[in-house]
Amino acid sequence: MYYNVRVKSYPDGTKQYMYSERMKEKGYKVEKKENTGQEVERKERDNMTRAVQKVYDLARSNVFDWFITMTFDPEKVDRYDYDACADAIKGFTHKLCLNGNQWIIVPEQHKDGAYHFHGLVSGDLDLTYHADGVYNLNDYGYGFTTATKIRDRARVSTYIAKYLTKLITVPKGRKRYWASRSLQRPSEDLVVMSSEEYGEIYNSARFQKVIDSSFGSFIMCEVGGEGATGLENSK
Repeated sequence: MYYNVRVKSYPDGTKQYMYSERMKEKGYKVEKKENTGQEVERKERDNMTRAVQKVYDLARSNVFDWFITMTFDPEKVDRYDYDACADAIKGFTHKLCLNGNQWIIVPEQHKDGAYHFHGLVSGDLDLTYHADGVYNLNDYGYGFTTATKIRDRARVSTYIAKYLTKLITVPKGRKRYWASRSLQRPSEDLVVMSSEEYGEIYNSARFQKVIDSSFGSFIMCEVGGEGATGLENSK
């Protein structure tokens, strides 16, 4: 099966169109190249791009109630050690699972190299009110936290995905995000469109973006839905 447009449909009615000027064959894989320094760097960029898109898809396809931020007390966790921080986050997601929550959690790295994490969580949480609409998580246990009620669900997918677009040094082979298994995902269709047909959709879209990857250049746009903006413009 050949196609040149990948269409993702989200529960809120948004459709994301990814257009390629060249026809693609379903299941096509890029030929493996020698692992030079430049090739390894390119693969890492592609992996990050895929991670950002997956986080965006999950956030766009589900309803979350809380935006949380988690830091690390240096007496409990070495906040400069990604593996140590990841182990702490894994422990916290186990608590979320037992509590019946759903979640997406992503890392952010300070300029000095220390890590903290942000997340979207659905369901009730064990919280203590702090001030100005900000709560603290009572059962995190690894450092300071904040939790705020999500007011604009249509924008939250973009907000959480942006953290993954920053310069984050994640050790090779490590997780780039944590997500509960029961989350919904967008449906996907592979279709053929002429440049004129896609142009009409593109011109009416509220968001457009050009993506360069090992698979070639793509033109992405989003239409319909609740009015959220797409991912950060980039090449």
